[in-house]
Amino acid sequence: MKPDSGFFSAVRGKGRELVRRTGERFHKSLLYPYYLGKENRIFHEASIASSYDPVEYELTGTFHGNYLVGTHSGILLVNKDGVYRLFGGSTYGITRRGDTFFAEQTMVAFSRVISFELSLDGAVPQYKNLRIVSFLKTRKIHQIDRFEKFLYLCDTYENRLLVMNLKTRWARKIYPAGKLKNGRSSSNYCHFNSVFVVGDVVYLLAHNETVKTGKKSTIYCLDKKSLEVLDIIETSGTNAHNIVFYQGEIMYCDSMKGAIIHGEKVLFQDERYMARGLSVTDDYIVVGGSEFAKREKRSAINGIMFFLNKKGECVSTIELGEIGGLKEIRHFGNDYALSENASVS
Repeated sequence: MKPDSGFFSAVRGKGRELVRRTGERFHKSLLYPYYLGKENRIFHEASIASSYDPVEYELTGTFHGNYLVGTHSGILLVNKDGVYRLFGGSTYGITRRGDTFFAEQTMVAFSRVISFELSLDGAVPQYKNLRIVSFLKTRKIHQIDRFEKFLYLCDTYENRLLVMNLKTRWARKIYPAGKLKNGRSSSNYCHFNSVFVVGDVVYLLAHNETVKTGKKSTIYCLDKKSLEVLDIIETSGTNAHNIVFYQGEIMYCDSMKGAIIHGEKVLFQDERYMARGLSVTDDYIVVGGSEFAKREKRSAINGIMFFLNKKGECVSTIELGEIGGLKEIRHFGNDYALSENASVS
């Protein structure tokens, strides 16, 4: 398959993992050659630097479980013992299959996807198989999810879905609403930001920039094999994020109203925050909130995690200081917000 056949070129070869000890803390770097498309095959060595830095937080009530949280300031580990930054830089998409996490990191001129296994048995987290999966010539990847052998990535500003075969590292580019002729000002710009796979259907959430356009958010239904559009579902959501199948009904964040919608029901609402980031387990429905702010001031805003019971009642909160906006929440255990754990009945 040639690089100009409608697929992205991606990372190949094996990296060299270097581990160096500083005091009582381990820092890991992964050196990895890559190239970005046939027009710009420039080889580099890029590193993955991990940390274990405490983040300011305030807990009300109690909760249990371990969560990875994607924020503008990096990937956070959140549990009853505290909040720690594991990786710096802006991260939106996080997903997991088995013991392996996949995370998107927005770089200066491109995005990359890393993968790792994480053990919390010791005094500090220990990483295994920390590596770069792929570099992509785009900077605004939003939610990602893995289903079977594919990694689905919302390439939001390009109005497309990337479907990457994790074995070959090639990603197919899908434009459900067509390519853009005038960037984000194009009339067909959808701001696709969330993806969920159930059975033979890929559900893709179109945020639709409701506040700007007046158009409610919609859900595109794609055939999993052909990736052609089967249907478009109307919602009442405004600038919506996240899509989950839970107990046979769709759940999503009506972001500008600070609400969680399950089926036709408003399950929870706090209008002080923009709702984004959703995790669903047997014990909690966890929704993220970010303070409202102009784009230029979002890098230092506060975030919050609401822990709800199945009735939608808030039983605990954890406020996160100056994380720059909360984008994603993933639980270490059986998270129904992951496609492979979909609760369809």
